[in-house]
Amino acid sequence: MAPATDTSSPLKISDLSRLSGVPSETIKFYVREGLLPPGESLRANKTVYTPDHVRRLALVRAMREIGGLGIASIRRILEAFDQGADDPRIAFHMAFDALSPLANEPAAPLTPPGGDRRLRDDTDAMLGAAGWDFGERFPAAELELVDALASVREHLYPDLAPAELLPLTKAVHALTDLEMRWRPLNRDTAVEELQLTFLKTILFERVFVALRRLARESIRDQILQAQGRVRPHADAGGGGS
Repeated sequence: MAPATDTSSPLKISDLSRLSGVPSETIKFYVREGLLPPGESLRANKTVYTPDHVRRLALVRAMREIGGLGIASIRRILEAFDQGADDPRIAFHMAFDALSPLANEPAAPLTPPGGDRRLRDDTDAMLGAAGWDFGERFPAAELELVDALASVREHLYPDLAPAELLPLTKAVHALTDLEMRWRPLNRDTAVEELQLTFLKTILFERVFVALRRLARESIRDQILQAQGRVRPHADAGGGGS
């Protein structure tokens, strides 16, 4: 492990690269693309950086390498974050919207797929019944939900009403509330808060998807056994065939 650098002193780009894990050329690219503020030029061939650059790079790296976001999406999030210091909701809304594969053009109005306004209205009503209030905002995740429900209707249940999902919605709310309160993370700055919230959202989505699939497999086995359609699993060490 490389020796620690005193981040209270100005950092050379080599120090910034080592502390952030981002190559120097990539740092320069991020500066050119507006994702990272330029350092302070002391002379023609010397530019120095600060701990704020280290934190900002950690956020950009999380969005790029873990979130898989493109440069344009990251720039929009950071611009909103920088401009919305008095209302942190703006940055978080932008970050969550950027995660949606259906929100490729956030500047354009988000509309329900196929123009199914009734499905969107019914979904809005179901979310409202669950106590979820987004004001006048239509989150990209709701666009995903409407699109997913349209697919469920097409392939599984043509008569599905969003209101039927209210018990699931409340269960998801309870699970998400538990996850957000579980092992809270220390946030020293607003940038770190955005970074950690973003990381926790991305990484725990993978955890929950895997857990749900495992639970579904286990419960399905129990149902099949109860119906007598399969034999119970052999006890561990029981020498099952």
